[in-house]
Amino acid sequence: MTIYVKLPAQSFRGVSGLNEMLLGAQSRHFTDEEYARYLPMLPDQQHRVDAARDLMSHEEMIVKRTVLEIMQIYPYQKFHVRAPEKCIRDVTYISIYSTHAMLVNDTQWYKDKLLYWFRTMLQSFYFPPMAADKAALNKQPQISAEAAKMPEHVASIYDTYSRLRLNYQQVLKPESWQLLDEPLQVALDVLTLTH
Repeated sequence: MTIYVKLPAQSFRGVSGLNEMLLGAQSRHFTDEEYARYLPMLPDQQHRVDAARDLMSHEEMIVKRTVLEIMQIYPYQKFHVRAPEKCIRDVTYISIYSTHAMLVNDTQWYKDKLLYWFRTMLQSFYFPPMAADKAALNKQPQISAEAAKMPEHVASIYDTYSRLRLNYQQVLKPESWQLLDEPLQVALDVLTLTH
């Protein structure tokens, strides 16, 4: 069964106090106390808080699964010190800020706040192609097939964040996924821009 949630037409960032909450929650999810402050500001948005909590309850498992899948098929460890830890950190930031973007209903803010900077930073590093001898370990060959069509410097980025989206889609409640799909897709789109 598909559940449709009508999204508001504009960002909530103009709501008094919300920008201060975002500043206080940089690089982390909102706390229970912050959600308790969010709801009086936006009383019709309980479904967004529920979606954020749904994502948070799965985040550690999903991020680790995504990174493990990527580390099994791309030889990051040969080129980057502490590659798994750094990848977990980076993927977690995308998860957190996707949640923030959903909570404030503002993917443009998300692009401006994090994604354009993060894309520039990521694309300044060397990302190796998929290891040919690891193809059998690939649990999502259709994603990697799409990634293989891309320029080498974005292929593994596409592979990583496509897997993150798919892994979340498989565990989130349908109503949560509907709210979080857009910011996760926006992250994938911006991080894999080639121009």
